[in-house]
Amino acid sequence: FEALDSNGTGAIEASEFSSEALADARRSIMKQHLFDRLDDNDDGVLTPDEFPPRRMAGLDSDGDGKITREELHDGRTRHWRKAG
Repeated sequence: FEALDSNGTGAIEASEFSSEALADARRSIMKQHLFDRLDDNDDGVLTPDEFPPRRMAGLDSDGDGKITREELHDGRTRHWRKAG
């Protein structure tokens, strides 16, 4: 529901209920679900024992050895822009 209620009114308006909005909401939910499945200890970050270390280098933008939700999202966005 929150993914579709883009203006935060607590209701889904006609302009928020389109095939594009539904697709965006589905992608957002899937990304959240993927991160949650990878984050074994539920600490909100991915560490080398939860995520392949060879892939972390391109995603760990602040170099702290951990991947946040934002870093994962930003890295995937950069990847798809390069591929597209």
